[in-house]
Amino acid sequence: MKPIKSGPIRFVGPGGNGIYGIIQKLEPNNEVTFRHIGEIKGGQEIERFWKGAIESYYLEEDNGGTELNVAMDAIEREEQYFEDPFPRALTLVKELGEA
Repeated sequence: MKPIKSGPIRFVGPGGNGIYGIIQKLEPNNEVTFRHIGEIKGGQEIERFWKGAIESYYLEEDNGGTELNVAMDAIEREEQYFEDPFPRALTLVKELGEA
């Protein structure tokens, strides 16, 4: 499948808060990579200290199932921010995928 061009992306919850960035690579059913720019608070975009961090998600076939692998390229001061919300979000993705 042909990769899709890059573009903006926003992950926003019901309260209008979330994160935003730029999709750098999107290969449907295979890989998505995006670069962080900042947070969204009350619907307003705010550049944050993690600007430039890269998040990549890879889907791989695994004995008839699908395995999700994640790679992060972030600076050390960002680690604390991602230590709590990131594992919780991946647990939710797993639950949704198995439902």
